[in-house]
Order: sequence, then structure tokens, then C-alpha cells
Amino acid sequence: MTLRTVRNGREILRFEAEVVAAATSQRPGVQRWSELVVYQLASGQYVISKIGRSVLAHRPDCLLVTDEMVSWLEAEEEAKVHRYPCLECLPEVGNRMDPQTMLEPSRYTVLRARDGEELRSVLTQGREHLPSIIRKLIHTLDGLPSR
Repeated sequence: MTLRTVRNGREILRFEAEVVAAATSQRPGVQRWSELVVYQLASGQYVISKIGRSVLAHRPDCLLVTDEMVSWLEAEEEAKVHRYPCLECLPEVGNRMDPQTMLEPSRYTVLRARDGEELRSVLTQGREHLPSIIRKLIHTLDGLPSR
């Protein structure tokens, strides 16, 4: 078991666990993607870390700007990655970016499951068609020995 640190919204969670599966939908040219990591605690319970990432930037007056977004000037260091312009408002990005340019944030969510059956239920959420990232995770989990 290793000490792990994950975020759930603004809350920081620390626990001892092993990573049993991980998947991402990130690929070249995509400006939004998800990252999932499944941890198993010594008790056999599971913690699922779900992160929604975005590298899109918006002009401050863009209709797509939300209260969750922060300006480049106010952003934490981890958010100051290369950004791509929103196709609606086309802000300047790169070296000439306005410090008031609004950044889409990463979204952090933690889910929990008591056992493997509940884990699959939490991951699939009753969906008929599963996103490839969920299929990858389930495929990895299916190949693991039972505890």
C-alpha cells in the first residue's frame, strides 16, 4: 500500500491504496479529456479518481465563460499549460495572450465503491453504451485476480 493524494473538488483526500486500473481519453489534438484511476484500499473497498481536463481558453466576454473559470493572471501554476482558443470567441493564446483570458478548469471528483460489483455499477452508471475510457478500465479490472 502506498500513500495516495487525490482531489475531490477543492478537498484534498489522502489514503493508503494500490492503483488497480487507470485510463485516459487524452489523445493528440483533443482539448478536453478525462482521466480515471481506480484505487483499492486494504479493506477491499475502492476509490475512483475522475479528472476532467481542458486546455481551452476564452475571451472574458465569451458566452461560454462560467463562474468556475479563472483568468490566466489568477490561475494556479498547474493551470498555466499551453492553451487552445475557444472556437466561438477565438482569443489570442501563447506569448501574446491577454492576462484576463479565461481558462477552463480541471474538474476533480472522487467516487467510492464497497466491492467489485458496486465498482462496475459506479463506473457504468446504468449506461447502455460505455465510453471507451470506461471499457478500458473494465477490461483491466476483469483481468485482475480476485481478492
